[in-house]
Amino acid sequence: MVFLTQTLSALVLGKEIFKLVSLGAVITASGCYSQALSSPSRSLPSQSRPSLQAPTMNKSVKFESLDVGHSPLEEGFQPEPKAIVFRNQQEWAKFWASSSFLDMNLQKRPAPAVNFDKQMVIALTSGSRPTGGFSVRVDRIAPVQNQLGNRWVIHYSEIIPDKNCLLTQQPTTPAVFVLTEKSNVTVELRGQKITSTCSK
Repeated sequence: MVFLTQTLSALVLGKEIFKLVSLGAVITASGCYSQALSSPSRSLPSQSRPSLQAPTMNKSVKFESLDVGHSPLEEGFQPEPKAIVFRNQQEWAKFWASSSFLDMNLQKRPAPAVNFDKQMVIALTSGSRPTGGFSVRVDRIAPVQNQLGNRWVIHYSEIIPDKNCLLTQQPTTPAVFVLTEKSNVTVELRGQKITSTCSK
């Protein structure tokens, strides 16, 4: 009888130990799993680590709008988008002398003042349009360097009227003038069209 009692006690004790051991294994395994989730992955050797370098971004060229009012560029017909760069007073004055627009005194307006020692003017048109309601703006000037040399890419937007806009039925050549630092770089245009919404 004593032997039977000791045997039963040993079995019960063994069962409890088995439970404790199993529970410990589960806790240990859970701890390892949670640690594996929260801890960073092992670092790779430098030769096999992927490169995560951020792409280099070119800084934009600073510019400011030059209010010229009615300009000779608006008078002519330009079939395609065009940029004209003025780097000295002679070119600038000659361009303004080509205007047929007269002021209230029946005189041609003088060329707007520009410090060509430090600045230059970029005139831009998105091309002539059959009606009014069109305009153009310079969004950004990005310097680009490659095997072809240095150049500036002028990003611009042409604002076009939607079908609900009331328009003058006279052809127009939307234009914009900006001042930038003086440079000998070539320029190229990259444009997009944005539709303006007019209420019915």
